[in-house]
Amino acid sequence: MNQKKLIIDALAYQKSKSFGFQEYLFNLLDYFYKHRDLMQFKQVMIVCQSSQINDFLIYEDKFDVRGYAVSNIFKRFWVQTIYPFRLGLKKDDIILFTGNFTSYIKKCSYFVVIHDLLYLRKNLLPNRLMKLQRKIFVPRSLRIADKIIAISEFTRQDILDHYKFTDPRKVIRIYNYFNFGKFTDKQQVIDERLINVPYFLCVASAASHKNVITILRAFEKYCTRKPTINLIVVGAVQDKTPVGEFLKTIDSVVKDRISIRSGISNVEIGNLYKYCEAYISASYFEGLGMPVVEAMYFNSPLILSNLGVFREITGGEGIFFNPDSVEELTSIMINFDKKKCSCQYESLEMFSEHETSQKYIEIFNKQVQSVFEHF
Repeated sequence: MNQKKLIIDALAYQKSKSFGFQEYLFNLLDYFYKHRDLMQFKQVMIVCQSSQINDFLIYEDKFDVRGYAVSNIFKRFWVQTIYPFRLGLKKDDIILFTGNFTSYIKKCSYFVVIHDLLYLRKNLLPNRLMKLQRKIFVPRSLRIADKIIAISEFTRQDILDHYKFTDPRKVIRIYNYFNFGKFTDKQQVIDERLINVPYFLCVASAASHKNVITILRAFEKYCTRKPTINLIVVGAVQDKTPVGEFLKTIDSVVKDRISIRSGISNVEIGNLYKYCEAYISASYFEGLGMPVVEAMYFNSPLILSNLGVFREITGGEGIFFNPDSVEELTSIMINFDKKKCSCQYESLEMFSEHETSQKYIEIFNKQVQSVFEHF
């Protein structure tokens, strides 16, 4: 084993926030932990916020874990810039930045994971501070990174389309690994209502670009046509959001056919996927689409907004619609026939460990080997 160090930057992690990123990060760390012997580094270190360090201590027998005090987002940017120097990293050490951007000043070899370029879409990212930060840090990160990992081919092409200076050879598409085993628990009793009452399913956050409001509006119209299928939405709904406000206005008969669920277990979510008539997403933008892949695992029929990334990960199987058209989605619901729409996703090989997390180790080791060959 050589003397090189690998730093895994997890400063973006905050418990119970950005669930998709959390899933990605810990699935990746679990794989690295399990296959530490394949990683050609003397030291592997996780860098995180000191307030979150307890969530990473499960790895400390194989990885060093270093926490830094981060009181606000500005402090996080500062910490991310200075810790490569404080750790005394050498030119050929590697930092894997897992959260869309690198340190602003380059100290060693930088690998950065780009989950999406949502901030470039007008009105889809209302957080102005985050949007400004991305506009400053992401282009800089793309310029100085040795490798750029895009989580889908769509995201890879999005980077190359918007940042023409980026060398295509250093942008690598590696899908996220999905731990489908989390849905298994033979001891948990299945809710009989899932079998006896048919339902459409949506799993989404309250973020505006998830566009859950279109699904609700379409379902309201569907309910005027002698409906036979209910709707279950998994995700927290706050009163003052568009979704929350809309739910206050709908007729009680329609409202009784809608179930909003949050804080449920992975096994419960798995059963929702398994028994749904169809999974629906009306999202305006995705870097990948975690719930869609999970629905595919259960062979759920898919009704999806017509996004390139959705066509990519599903191989074009599913019913696609314009996410701006309530009428089109309503028509799909009215005419829906599960027997005609059922898709068998026979292979999820593209999301297997050796096609996802293993690829990270391969490119790390290749970078190390290239250093040896250079000398």
